[in-house]
Amino acid sequence: MDAVIWDFDGTLVDTYSKTVEVFRRVLREENIQDNNSTKILSLMRISVTHTINYYIDNYNLTEDAIERFNKYEKEINMSEINLYPNAKEICKWIYDNGKKNFLYTHKDKLAIEYLKHYNILNYFTECITRENGFPPKPSPNSILYLIDKYNLEPNNIIMIGDRDIDILAAKSANIKGVFFKWNMNESNLESADYNITNFNELKYII
Repeated sequence: MDAVIWDFDGTLVDTYSKTVEVFRRVLREENIQDNNSTKILSLMRISVTHTINYYIDNYNLTEDAIERFNKYEKEINMSEINLYPNAKEICKWIYDNGKKNFLYTHKDKLAIEYLKHYNILNYFTECITRENGFPPKPSPNSILYLIDKYNLEPNNIIMIGDRDIDILAAKSANIKGVFFKWNMNESNLESADYNITNFNELKYII
C-alpha cells in the first residue's frame, strides 16, 4: 500500500463521548426528553447531520439549538479528547516508511487543529475537511481528487473508517476499505475488505 486515507471522528480520534454529551445538553435545554446517550450515539454513527435532522423532523429542533450545539462542540477542551490507542504510532510508521497519510472528514477545519494538538499533522500529506466543498460520503469525489492530484494507484490505497459510509466511499473509488471497530463488541462489516480492532493490525495490511 502506498497511501492511507483516514476518517476522523470515531477513527483517529475518540470524539463521540463528548459530542454526544454536548448534544444531550442542547436537548435538555430544549426540554426534549428523548435524549438517551445510546440512542444519540447510534444516530451519530450514521452522521451528525442525520442526528440533527432526526430531531428536527421529530421534535422541531430549532436553528438556534443547532447553533448552540456547534458552539458547544467548538468549546470542548482538546485535552479531554484522545486519539485511539496506537493511532499516533501507526501514522508515524506509515510516514517513516515513505507512504502517505491523508485525512478525509466531514468535520470542519477544527479537525486540523486537533491533529496539530496531537503533534501528528506533519505525518499527513493533505487534509480534506468540510471547507473543501466536496459532497459528503459515500460520494467518492474526495478520494478521486486525491488519487488524481497525487497520481496514486487505487489498488495501493486503503481508507479507514468506523462507519459504513466510509467503506461505501472507498468502494465507489475502487480502493480497499478498512472498518475500524473501536467497540470490541461490534460485528464485522461484511462489505469491508478488512475489519480491525487495533491499528497495529494495519502493519499486516499495508
